Amino acid sequence: MIFETHAHYDDAKFDTDREMLLADLPQRGISPLINVGSSIATTKTTLSLAQEYPFLYAAVGVHPSDVDDLNEDTYAWLRQQTTLQKTVAVGEIGLDYYWDKEPEIQAKQRYWFVRQLALAQQADLPVIIHSRDAAEDTMKIMEKARNEYGFEVFEGGHGRKENQKLKPYLVLQYLLRQSDENHVISATNIVGYLQEICGIYAERRGIYRDIDEINKAMLIVEYGIDVHEAEARLDEDEGEKTIVYDRSKKGFYVRQRHFDLTDIRLLAECVYSAKFIEKGQADRLVDVVAEFVSEEQAKTIRHDALLTDRVKTDNKSVLINLSEISDALSHEQSGQRHAPEKISFKYLEYTIDDLDKPKERRKGTRYIVSPYRLLINDGNYYLLGYDEEKHKMLTYRVDRMKDVRCMGEPREGEEAAAAIEISKYAQQCFSMFGGQTTRVQIRFINMLLDTVIDRFGKTGVEYAKLDDRHFTITAEVRVSDPFFSWVCTFGRRAKILYPDSVVASFKAYLDKIREMYESC
Repeated sequence: MIFETHAHYDDAKFDTDREMLLADLPQRGISPLINVGSSIATTKTTLSLAQEYPFLYAAVGVHPSDVDDLNEDTYAWLRQQTTLQKTVAVGEIGLDYYWDKEPEIQAKQRYWFVRQLALAQQADLPVIIHSRDAAEDTMKIMEKARNEYGFEVFEGGHGRKENQKLKPYLVLQYLLRQSDENHVISATNIVGYLQEICGIYAERRGIYRDIDEINKAMLIVEYGIDVHEAEARLDEDEGEKTIVYDRSKKGFYVRQRHFDLTDIRLLAECVYSAKFIEKGQADRLVDVVAEFVSEEQAKTIRHDALLTDRVKTDNKSVLINLSEISDALSHEQSGQRHAPEKISFKYLEYTIDDLDKPKERRKGTRYIVSPYRLLINDGNYYLLGYDEEKHKMLTYRVDRMKDVRCMGEPREGEEAAAAIEISKYAQQCFSMFGGQTTRVQIRFINMLLDTVIDRFGKTGVEYAKLDDRHFTITAEVRVSDPFFSWVCTFGRRAKILYPDSVVASFKAYLDKIREMYESC
């Protein structure tokens, strides 16, 4: 691909075949190109070509040999053209003493050369310089422009100060952090940020150009298209822009396109409500997701999420534990097949003697477990695994596990694990306590229907109307003390109907509780 930086396809010599020639250039790998004005008339034709051909851009300016075109009115017109989206440079400007020997004409050339350099500085545009038999004066004027306007002069060409290359990136990052649909940032404020905080010279027009380039770049990266297609899509649909201008509020903001504020708020609240994530880690994770919205929006996310905060673990190694367990469960590691393996860990519990520091169960003896599935229930993370000492499947709170290690030994308990229908396990268990799986029928008053659906769901469960005041539910339940405790919370509004064995066990559970109080 060739980038043509200096062409004059508006010249009369191309009148006979201009359309065919320009249409063929991209096919031959010549694109984009800059057509350069040299007078007021050729600047106008250059701008017309730029509007007609998406890959052609304009340089506006008056050649030193045509400075008679310039006066305050035409200069003001040139200034307006520098604000156009497809104007990318000021030129062709400069000095030409080869043809014009008279001192008065040369002085006029220098005057309008300086004025047009100022025009480029105001628009934050590069310049295209013509210099013939006037090297000394050209360099003097350019050196002055270097000091006054921030231009950088190179042998054989022109460029910007090195840190100017950071400007589009800084503009994008500034808008990502500071703007949203309710908080717009004006070009003037962006210029102030770049100059006062970043130490980078900027002009308003340059900000507009940076934002145009950012919008093109975002489309190119997101959709894998070329620059011409990106430009065409932006011209056709304003909705394709990542950074948009709000005319009513007179400022720019980043329009989040892959998510909205409610998505990020939901993620933050999930992090805060997860009991297995230690508070410091939760704050850090919320900071991570908050980077996808503006700082003002992030403040509301942190505030809202804190309102839903719950009792959280003190164990800071939960995420490390999860990583180690995931490694043990994996069937592939570093591109190689891997057989799931056993893990060992210490298990923690609180004691009344010291509520701030949980103790290691079994005096620190390590548990050896074959892991099968990670489950989340009621805000807690559990490991479902086969305990080879007790020869059965048990659940373990991940936030109460300590120093998890992969053992490199193949896991056991395949038959026990296969006997469990994982998709229904959490539905059948109460507080993740195990127990004998039994089909149980319970009667509830009608007003508890929502509560029962929240607990059991609607899949694999039978609901039936019993009478005008009651309904029944029939479901697979792992019968345990937590299950009986859950039924007790409803008092006389719920009753276990069958099987008789579960009814008898429930009565025995209630008798034990009553016996505790009869001796008081």
